[in-house]
Amino acid sequence: MFMHVDEAVSPDALVHVREAVASGIGWGCLTLRWDCRSFVYCFGEWASNLRARLGGIPFADQCPFFSRVVYDAIGGMPDLPLMEDYELSLRLRAAGMRPVQLPDEVWASPRRFEKGGPIRVALQMRRLRKLYRSGVSADELLASYEDVR
Repeated sequence: MFMHVDEAVSPDALVHVREAVASGIGWGCLTLRWDCRSFVYCFGEWASNLRARLGGIPFADQCPFFSRVVYDAIGGMPDLPLMEDYELSLRLRAAGMRPVQLPDEVWASPRRFEKGGPIRVALQMRRLRKLYRSGVSADELLASYEDVR
């Protein structure tokens, strides 16, 4: 399972992840939550969770988890400075593997959205994904991705 260092998961999340993998689920993710409760953040949570469930593309802030067999079958974590979680999801989707989203919550930091403005940051992330899919290297994209730590 992968997660950002500043995230927190619900108390039973790791137990449920272990049970899911033991039951044969190859990969999945948790349900994203942000501490902010304004409409724009609630919409962002909804859209991110929908992207994971229907599009098969969870990001690292949704704590993707894998069985060892699935993780090894797609070559492990891509060695990229940015978009590694996106690339991993793309590989899994291309292999016909869909994630299972557990109801357990992961509380992620909204600081990037707070600093840059939620709509502007969401559009920038969408643009970066589109550029990556069109062949722009992760190294090139990293130059326009601001460190907000």
